[in-house]
Amino acid sequence: MTSSRFHRRITMLAHRSARPKRLPWRPGALVAALLVGLLVASPALSALRLGTKNAETLTGTSGNDHITGAEGNDTLVGKAGNDTYFFADNWGADTLIEKPGEGIDTLNFRGVKNSLVIVNNIPEWHVKMPAFPEAHVPGADEISFTSAAGVAVIEKVIGGQGEDGITGGGGPNTFMPGGGGDDLLQDFGGYNDGAAGMPEIPVSNDVYKGFADNTDTDLVFDFGGTKDVLDMRPFSTDDVYISRRDLDNNGTEESLQIVTGPTSQVIVGGHFGPYSTSTSALGQHGHIEKLIFADATFTSANGLAAATATSATATSGKQAALAEVADRLAEEARTQLAAMPEPGTPSGTSRGGAEGGPKLSGEPAKPHTKADTKHMPATTDPHEK
Repeated sequence: MTSSRFHRRITMLAHRSARPKRLPWRPGALVAALLVGLLVASPALSALRLGTKNAETLTGTSGNDHITGAEGNDTLVGKAGNDTYFFADNWGADTLIEKPGEGIDTLNFRGVKNSLVIVNNIPEWHVKMPAFPEAHVPGADEISFTSAAGVAVIEKVIGGQGEDGITGGGGPNTFMPGGGGDDLLQDFGGYNDGAAGMPEIPVSNDVYKGFADNTDTDLVFDFGGTKDVLDMRPFSTDDVYISRRDLDNNGTEESLQIVTGPTSQVIVGGHFGPYSTSTSALGQHGHIEKLIFADATFTSANGLAAATATSATATSGKQAALAEVADRLAEEARTQLAAMPEPGTPSGTSRGGAEGGPKLSGEPAKPHTKADTKHMPATTDPHEK
């Protein structure tokens, strides 16, 4: 995928008034998929709530529920327990109700096959951006976290099988790509752009995991915390190539690269030091305190440095093969990052204003030029006209 196409897709916005697409209803396929999921689900599952193509209200129990509205513009009410909400292509325009303290709840978009999924799970910015938190597929489906019951609270997000742009707030959050294309996973716990900017977000300890199905570049940008985790299992250290990279072209190798396949990698922006102006202007500290592999866990710079040295000296096996593609993949990541708004912008919004940012009518943004990729975050509601 070219960097310009990735940039255009990751910065597109859905127009709030756009009507979701409607495809023929195929309940058999969805029910079958749910039943397969239930076979491997926790025995603590309390209830399954399965919607239809019509608009309806689906209400869970005080236990751990699985809820899917299917098509139709639904209201989804989880109540207490650790609930999971499943979404597939053409899910409609849904409203989510999950009160604080009602368990550890999950949005699962694995059923979204080809579309870009945008999730802005930043409740701290609701006061300035009333549409936040929210999730949507540009130009199609959406989830509103805001209702008469208040602002819904979600702790875990699993992306779709296409590209994902997932952003969290004060957390703690767990973020997982859904497999497939390029993904951006960023948590803003620790964000601070000054008194005149957006509301400051308290630091949080977050988990990034689920990279086994990755086929392209997954970008991880964490803003702060003392117990953040990057879980690379089932990969072992022998399955990957680990290196330090200068991805902001300032002469310092500030970011961590983990190559997992001939076309796939995980990038942790700012793991070793400040990334571009994100640290000085926005308070970003990208260091991940714990890196977990199947055969080793690193909680110090020394352990990771040793693994990096081993990768660099590999002359045979999988690591040696991955070393041959690492420079090319790093350049792809560098090109993507140069074309995207600098980390610190919510997924689906842009710092580029009217020229470089998304068109609020839902049109794709004009490609950013080198001069307009460092603007401050947009402070307008992405769904306002």
